[in-house]
Amino acid sequence: TAFLSLGVFNFQGEGIHSAMHPLPEHVQAQEVTDLIVTEIERVLFDLHIEKERVIGVGVAAPGQVDLERKRVRYYPRIEGMKDIALVAELESRLDIPVMIHNNCSALALSEYRHGGYDHQGSMFTFLLRTGVNGAFVHDDEIYVNSRNQTIETGHIPINADGPRCSCGSRGCLQAYLQDLDPNSLDAKLQAGDPVARRTIERAAGYLVVAIRVLMRLFAPKSFLFVGCCDVVAEAIRDQVIRLLDEPDAFSVEPPRIFATAYDPLLAQKGASDLVLQEFFR
Repeated sequence: TAFLSLGVFNFQGEGIHSAMHPLPEHVQAQEVTDLIVTEIERVLFDLHIEKERVIGVGVAAPGQVDLERKRVRYYPRIEGMKDIALVAELESRLDIPVMIHNNCSALALSEYRHGGYDHQGSMFTFLLRTGVNGAFVHDDEIYVNSRNQTIETGHIPINADGPRCSCGSRGCLQAYLQDLDPNSLDAKLQAGDPVARRTIERAAGYLVVAIRVLMRLFAPKSFLFVGCCDVVAEAIRDQVIRLLDEPDAFSVEPPRIFATAYDPLLAQKGASDLVLQEFFR
């Protein structure tokens, strides 16, 4: 289930309020925008916080984000979420400064800073939930491409003759991980279900193809898998470690591999950290 996650933090980065709002199955982009505005105004009213005291709103948006134009370029799971000027509309309606980034990037930054991992200053995070995406944090900075856009790891092509993806291309990593159903794998894995185990093995195989590409390009010193639950994330981690043990002439030192369950509070804190970072700049 998709949802809107909302957190309020003070100037020291301490959480004041957190809430989750499930989204309808066929929600439209404008409905999401309206809900963001409604919930921010409601929370500020309930907490007796004047808008003048808010230094900014951090939006961790799904899909690829154009940071220079402050737009969501494309997200296929929400109808109409294509080339949306989200920052301009929110600032106009809220009269509060708004900064935008990708949701996986915000989570990756938060896990990098607050997750307690010995990542050696370089960690690539995979977010595996209803879809898949990834973000690379190196030396406390989120990597973006030369056009100042967030990277789309879920749409790395791993097989030109593969199945059709929601983006229109063939063989994307996302298209191969459709059966990572977060609602059923947890219980099945705990029960020792062999079909669930094979699902994890296949998913790990596809992820390793993408990981080898990422290692050639960015050479992350560590990888983190964030799953719907610890059981799924750890099962994928263990299988990926096994597959990466195969000889590789380009890998001088194997990366560290971590796993954890998705924590919406950390995602919220990542968006808050981005606001504070921009404020102090």
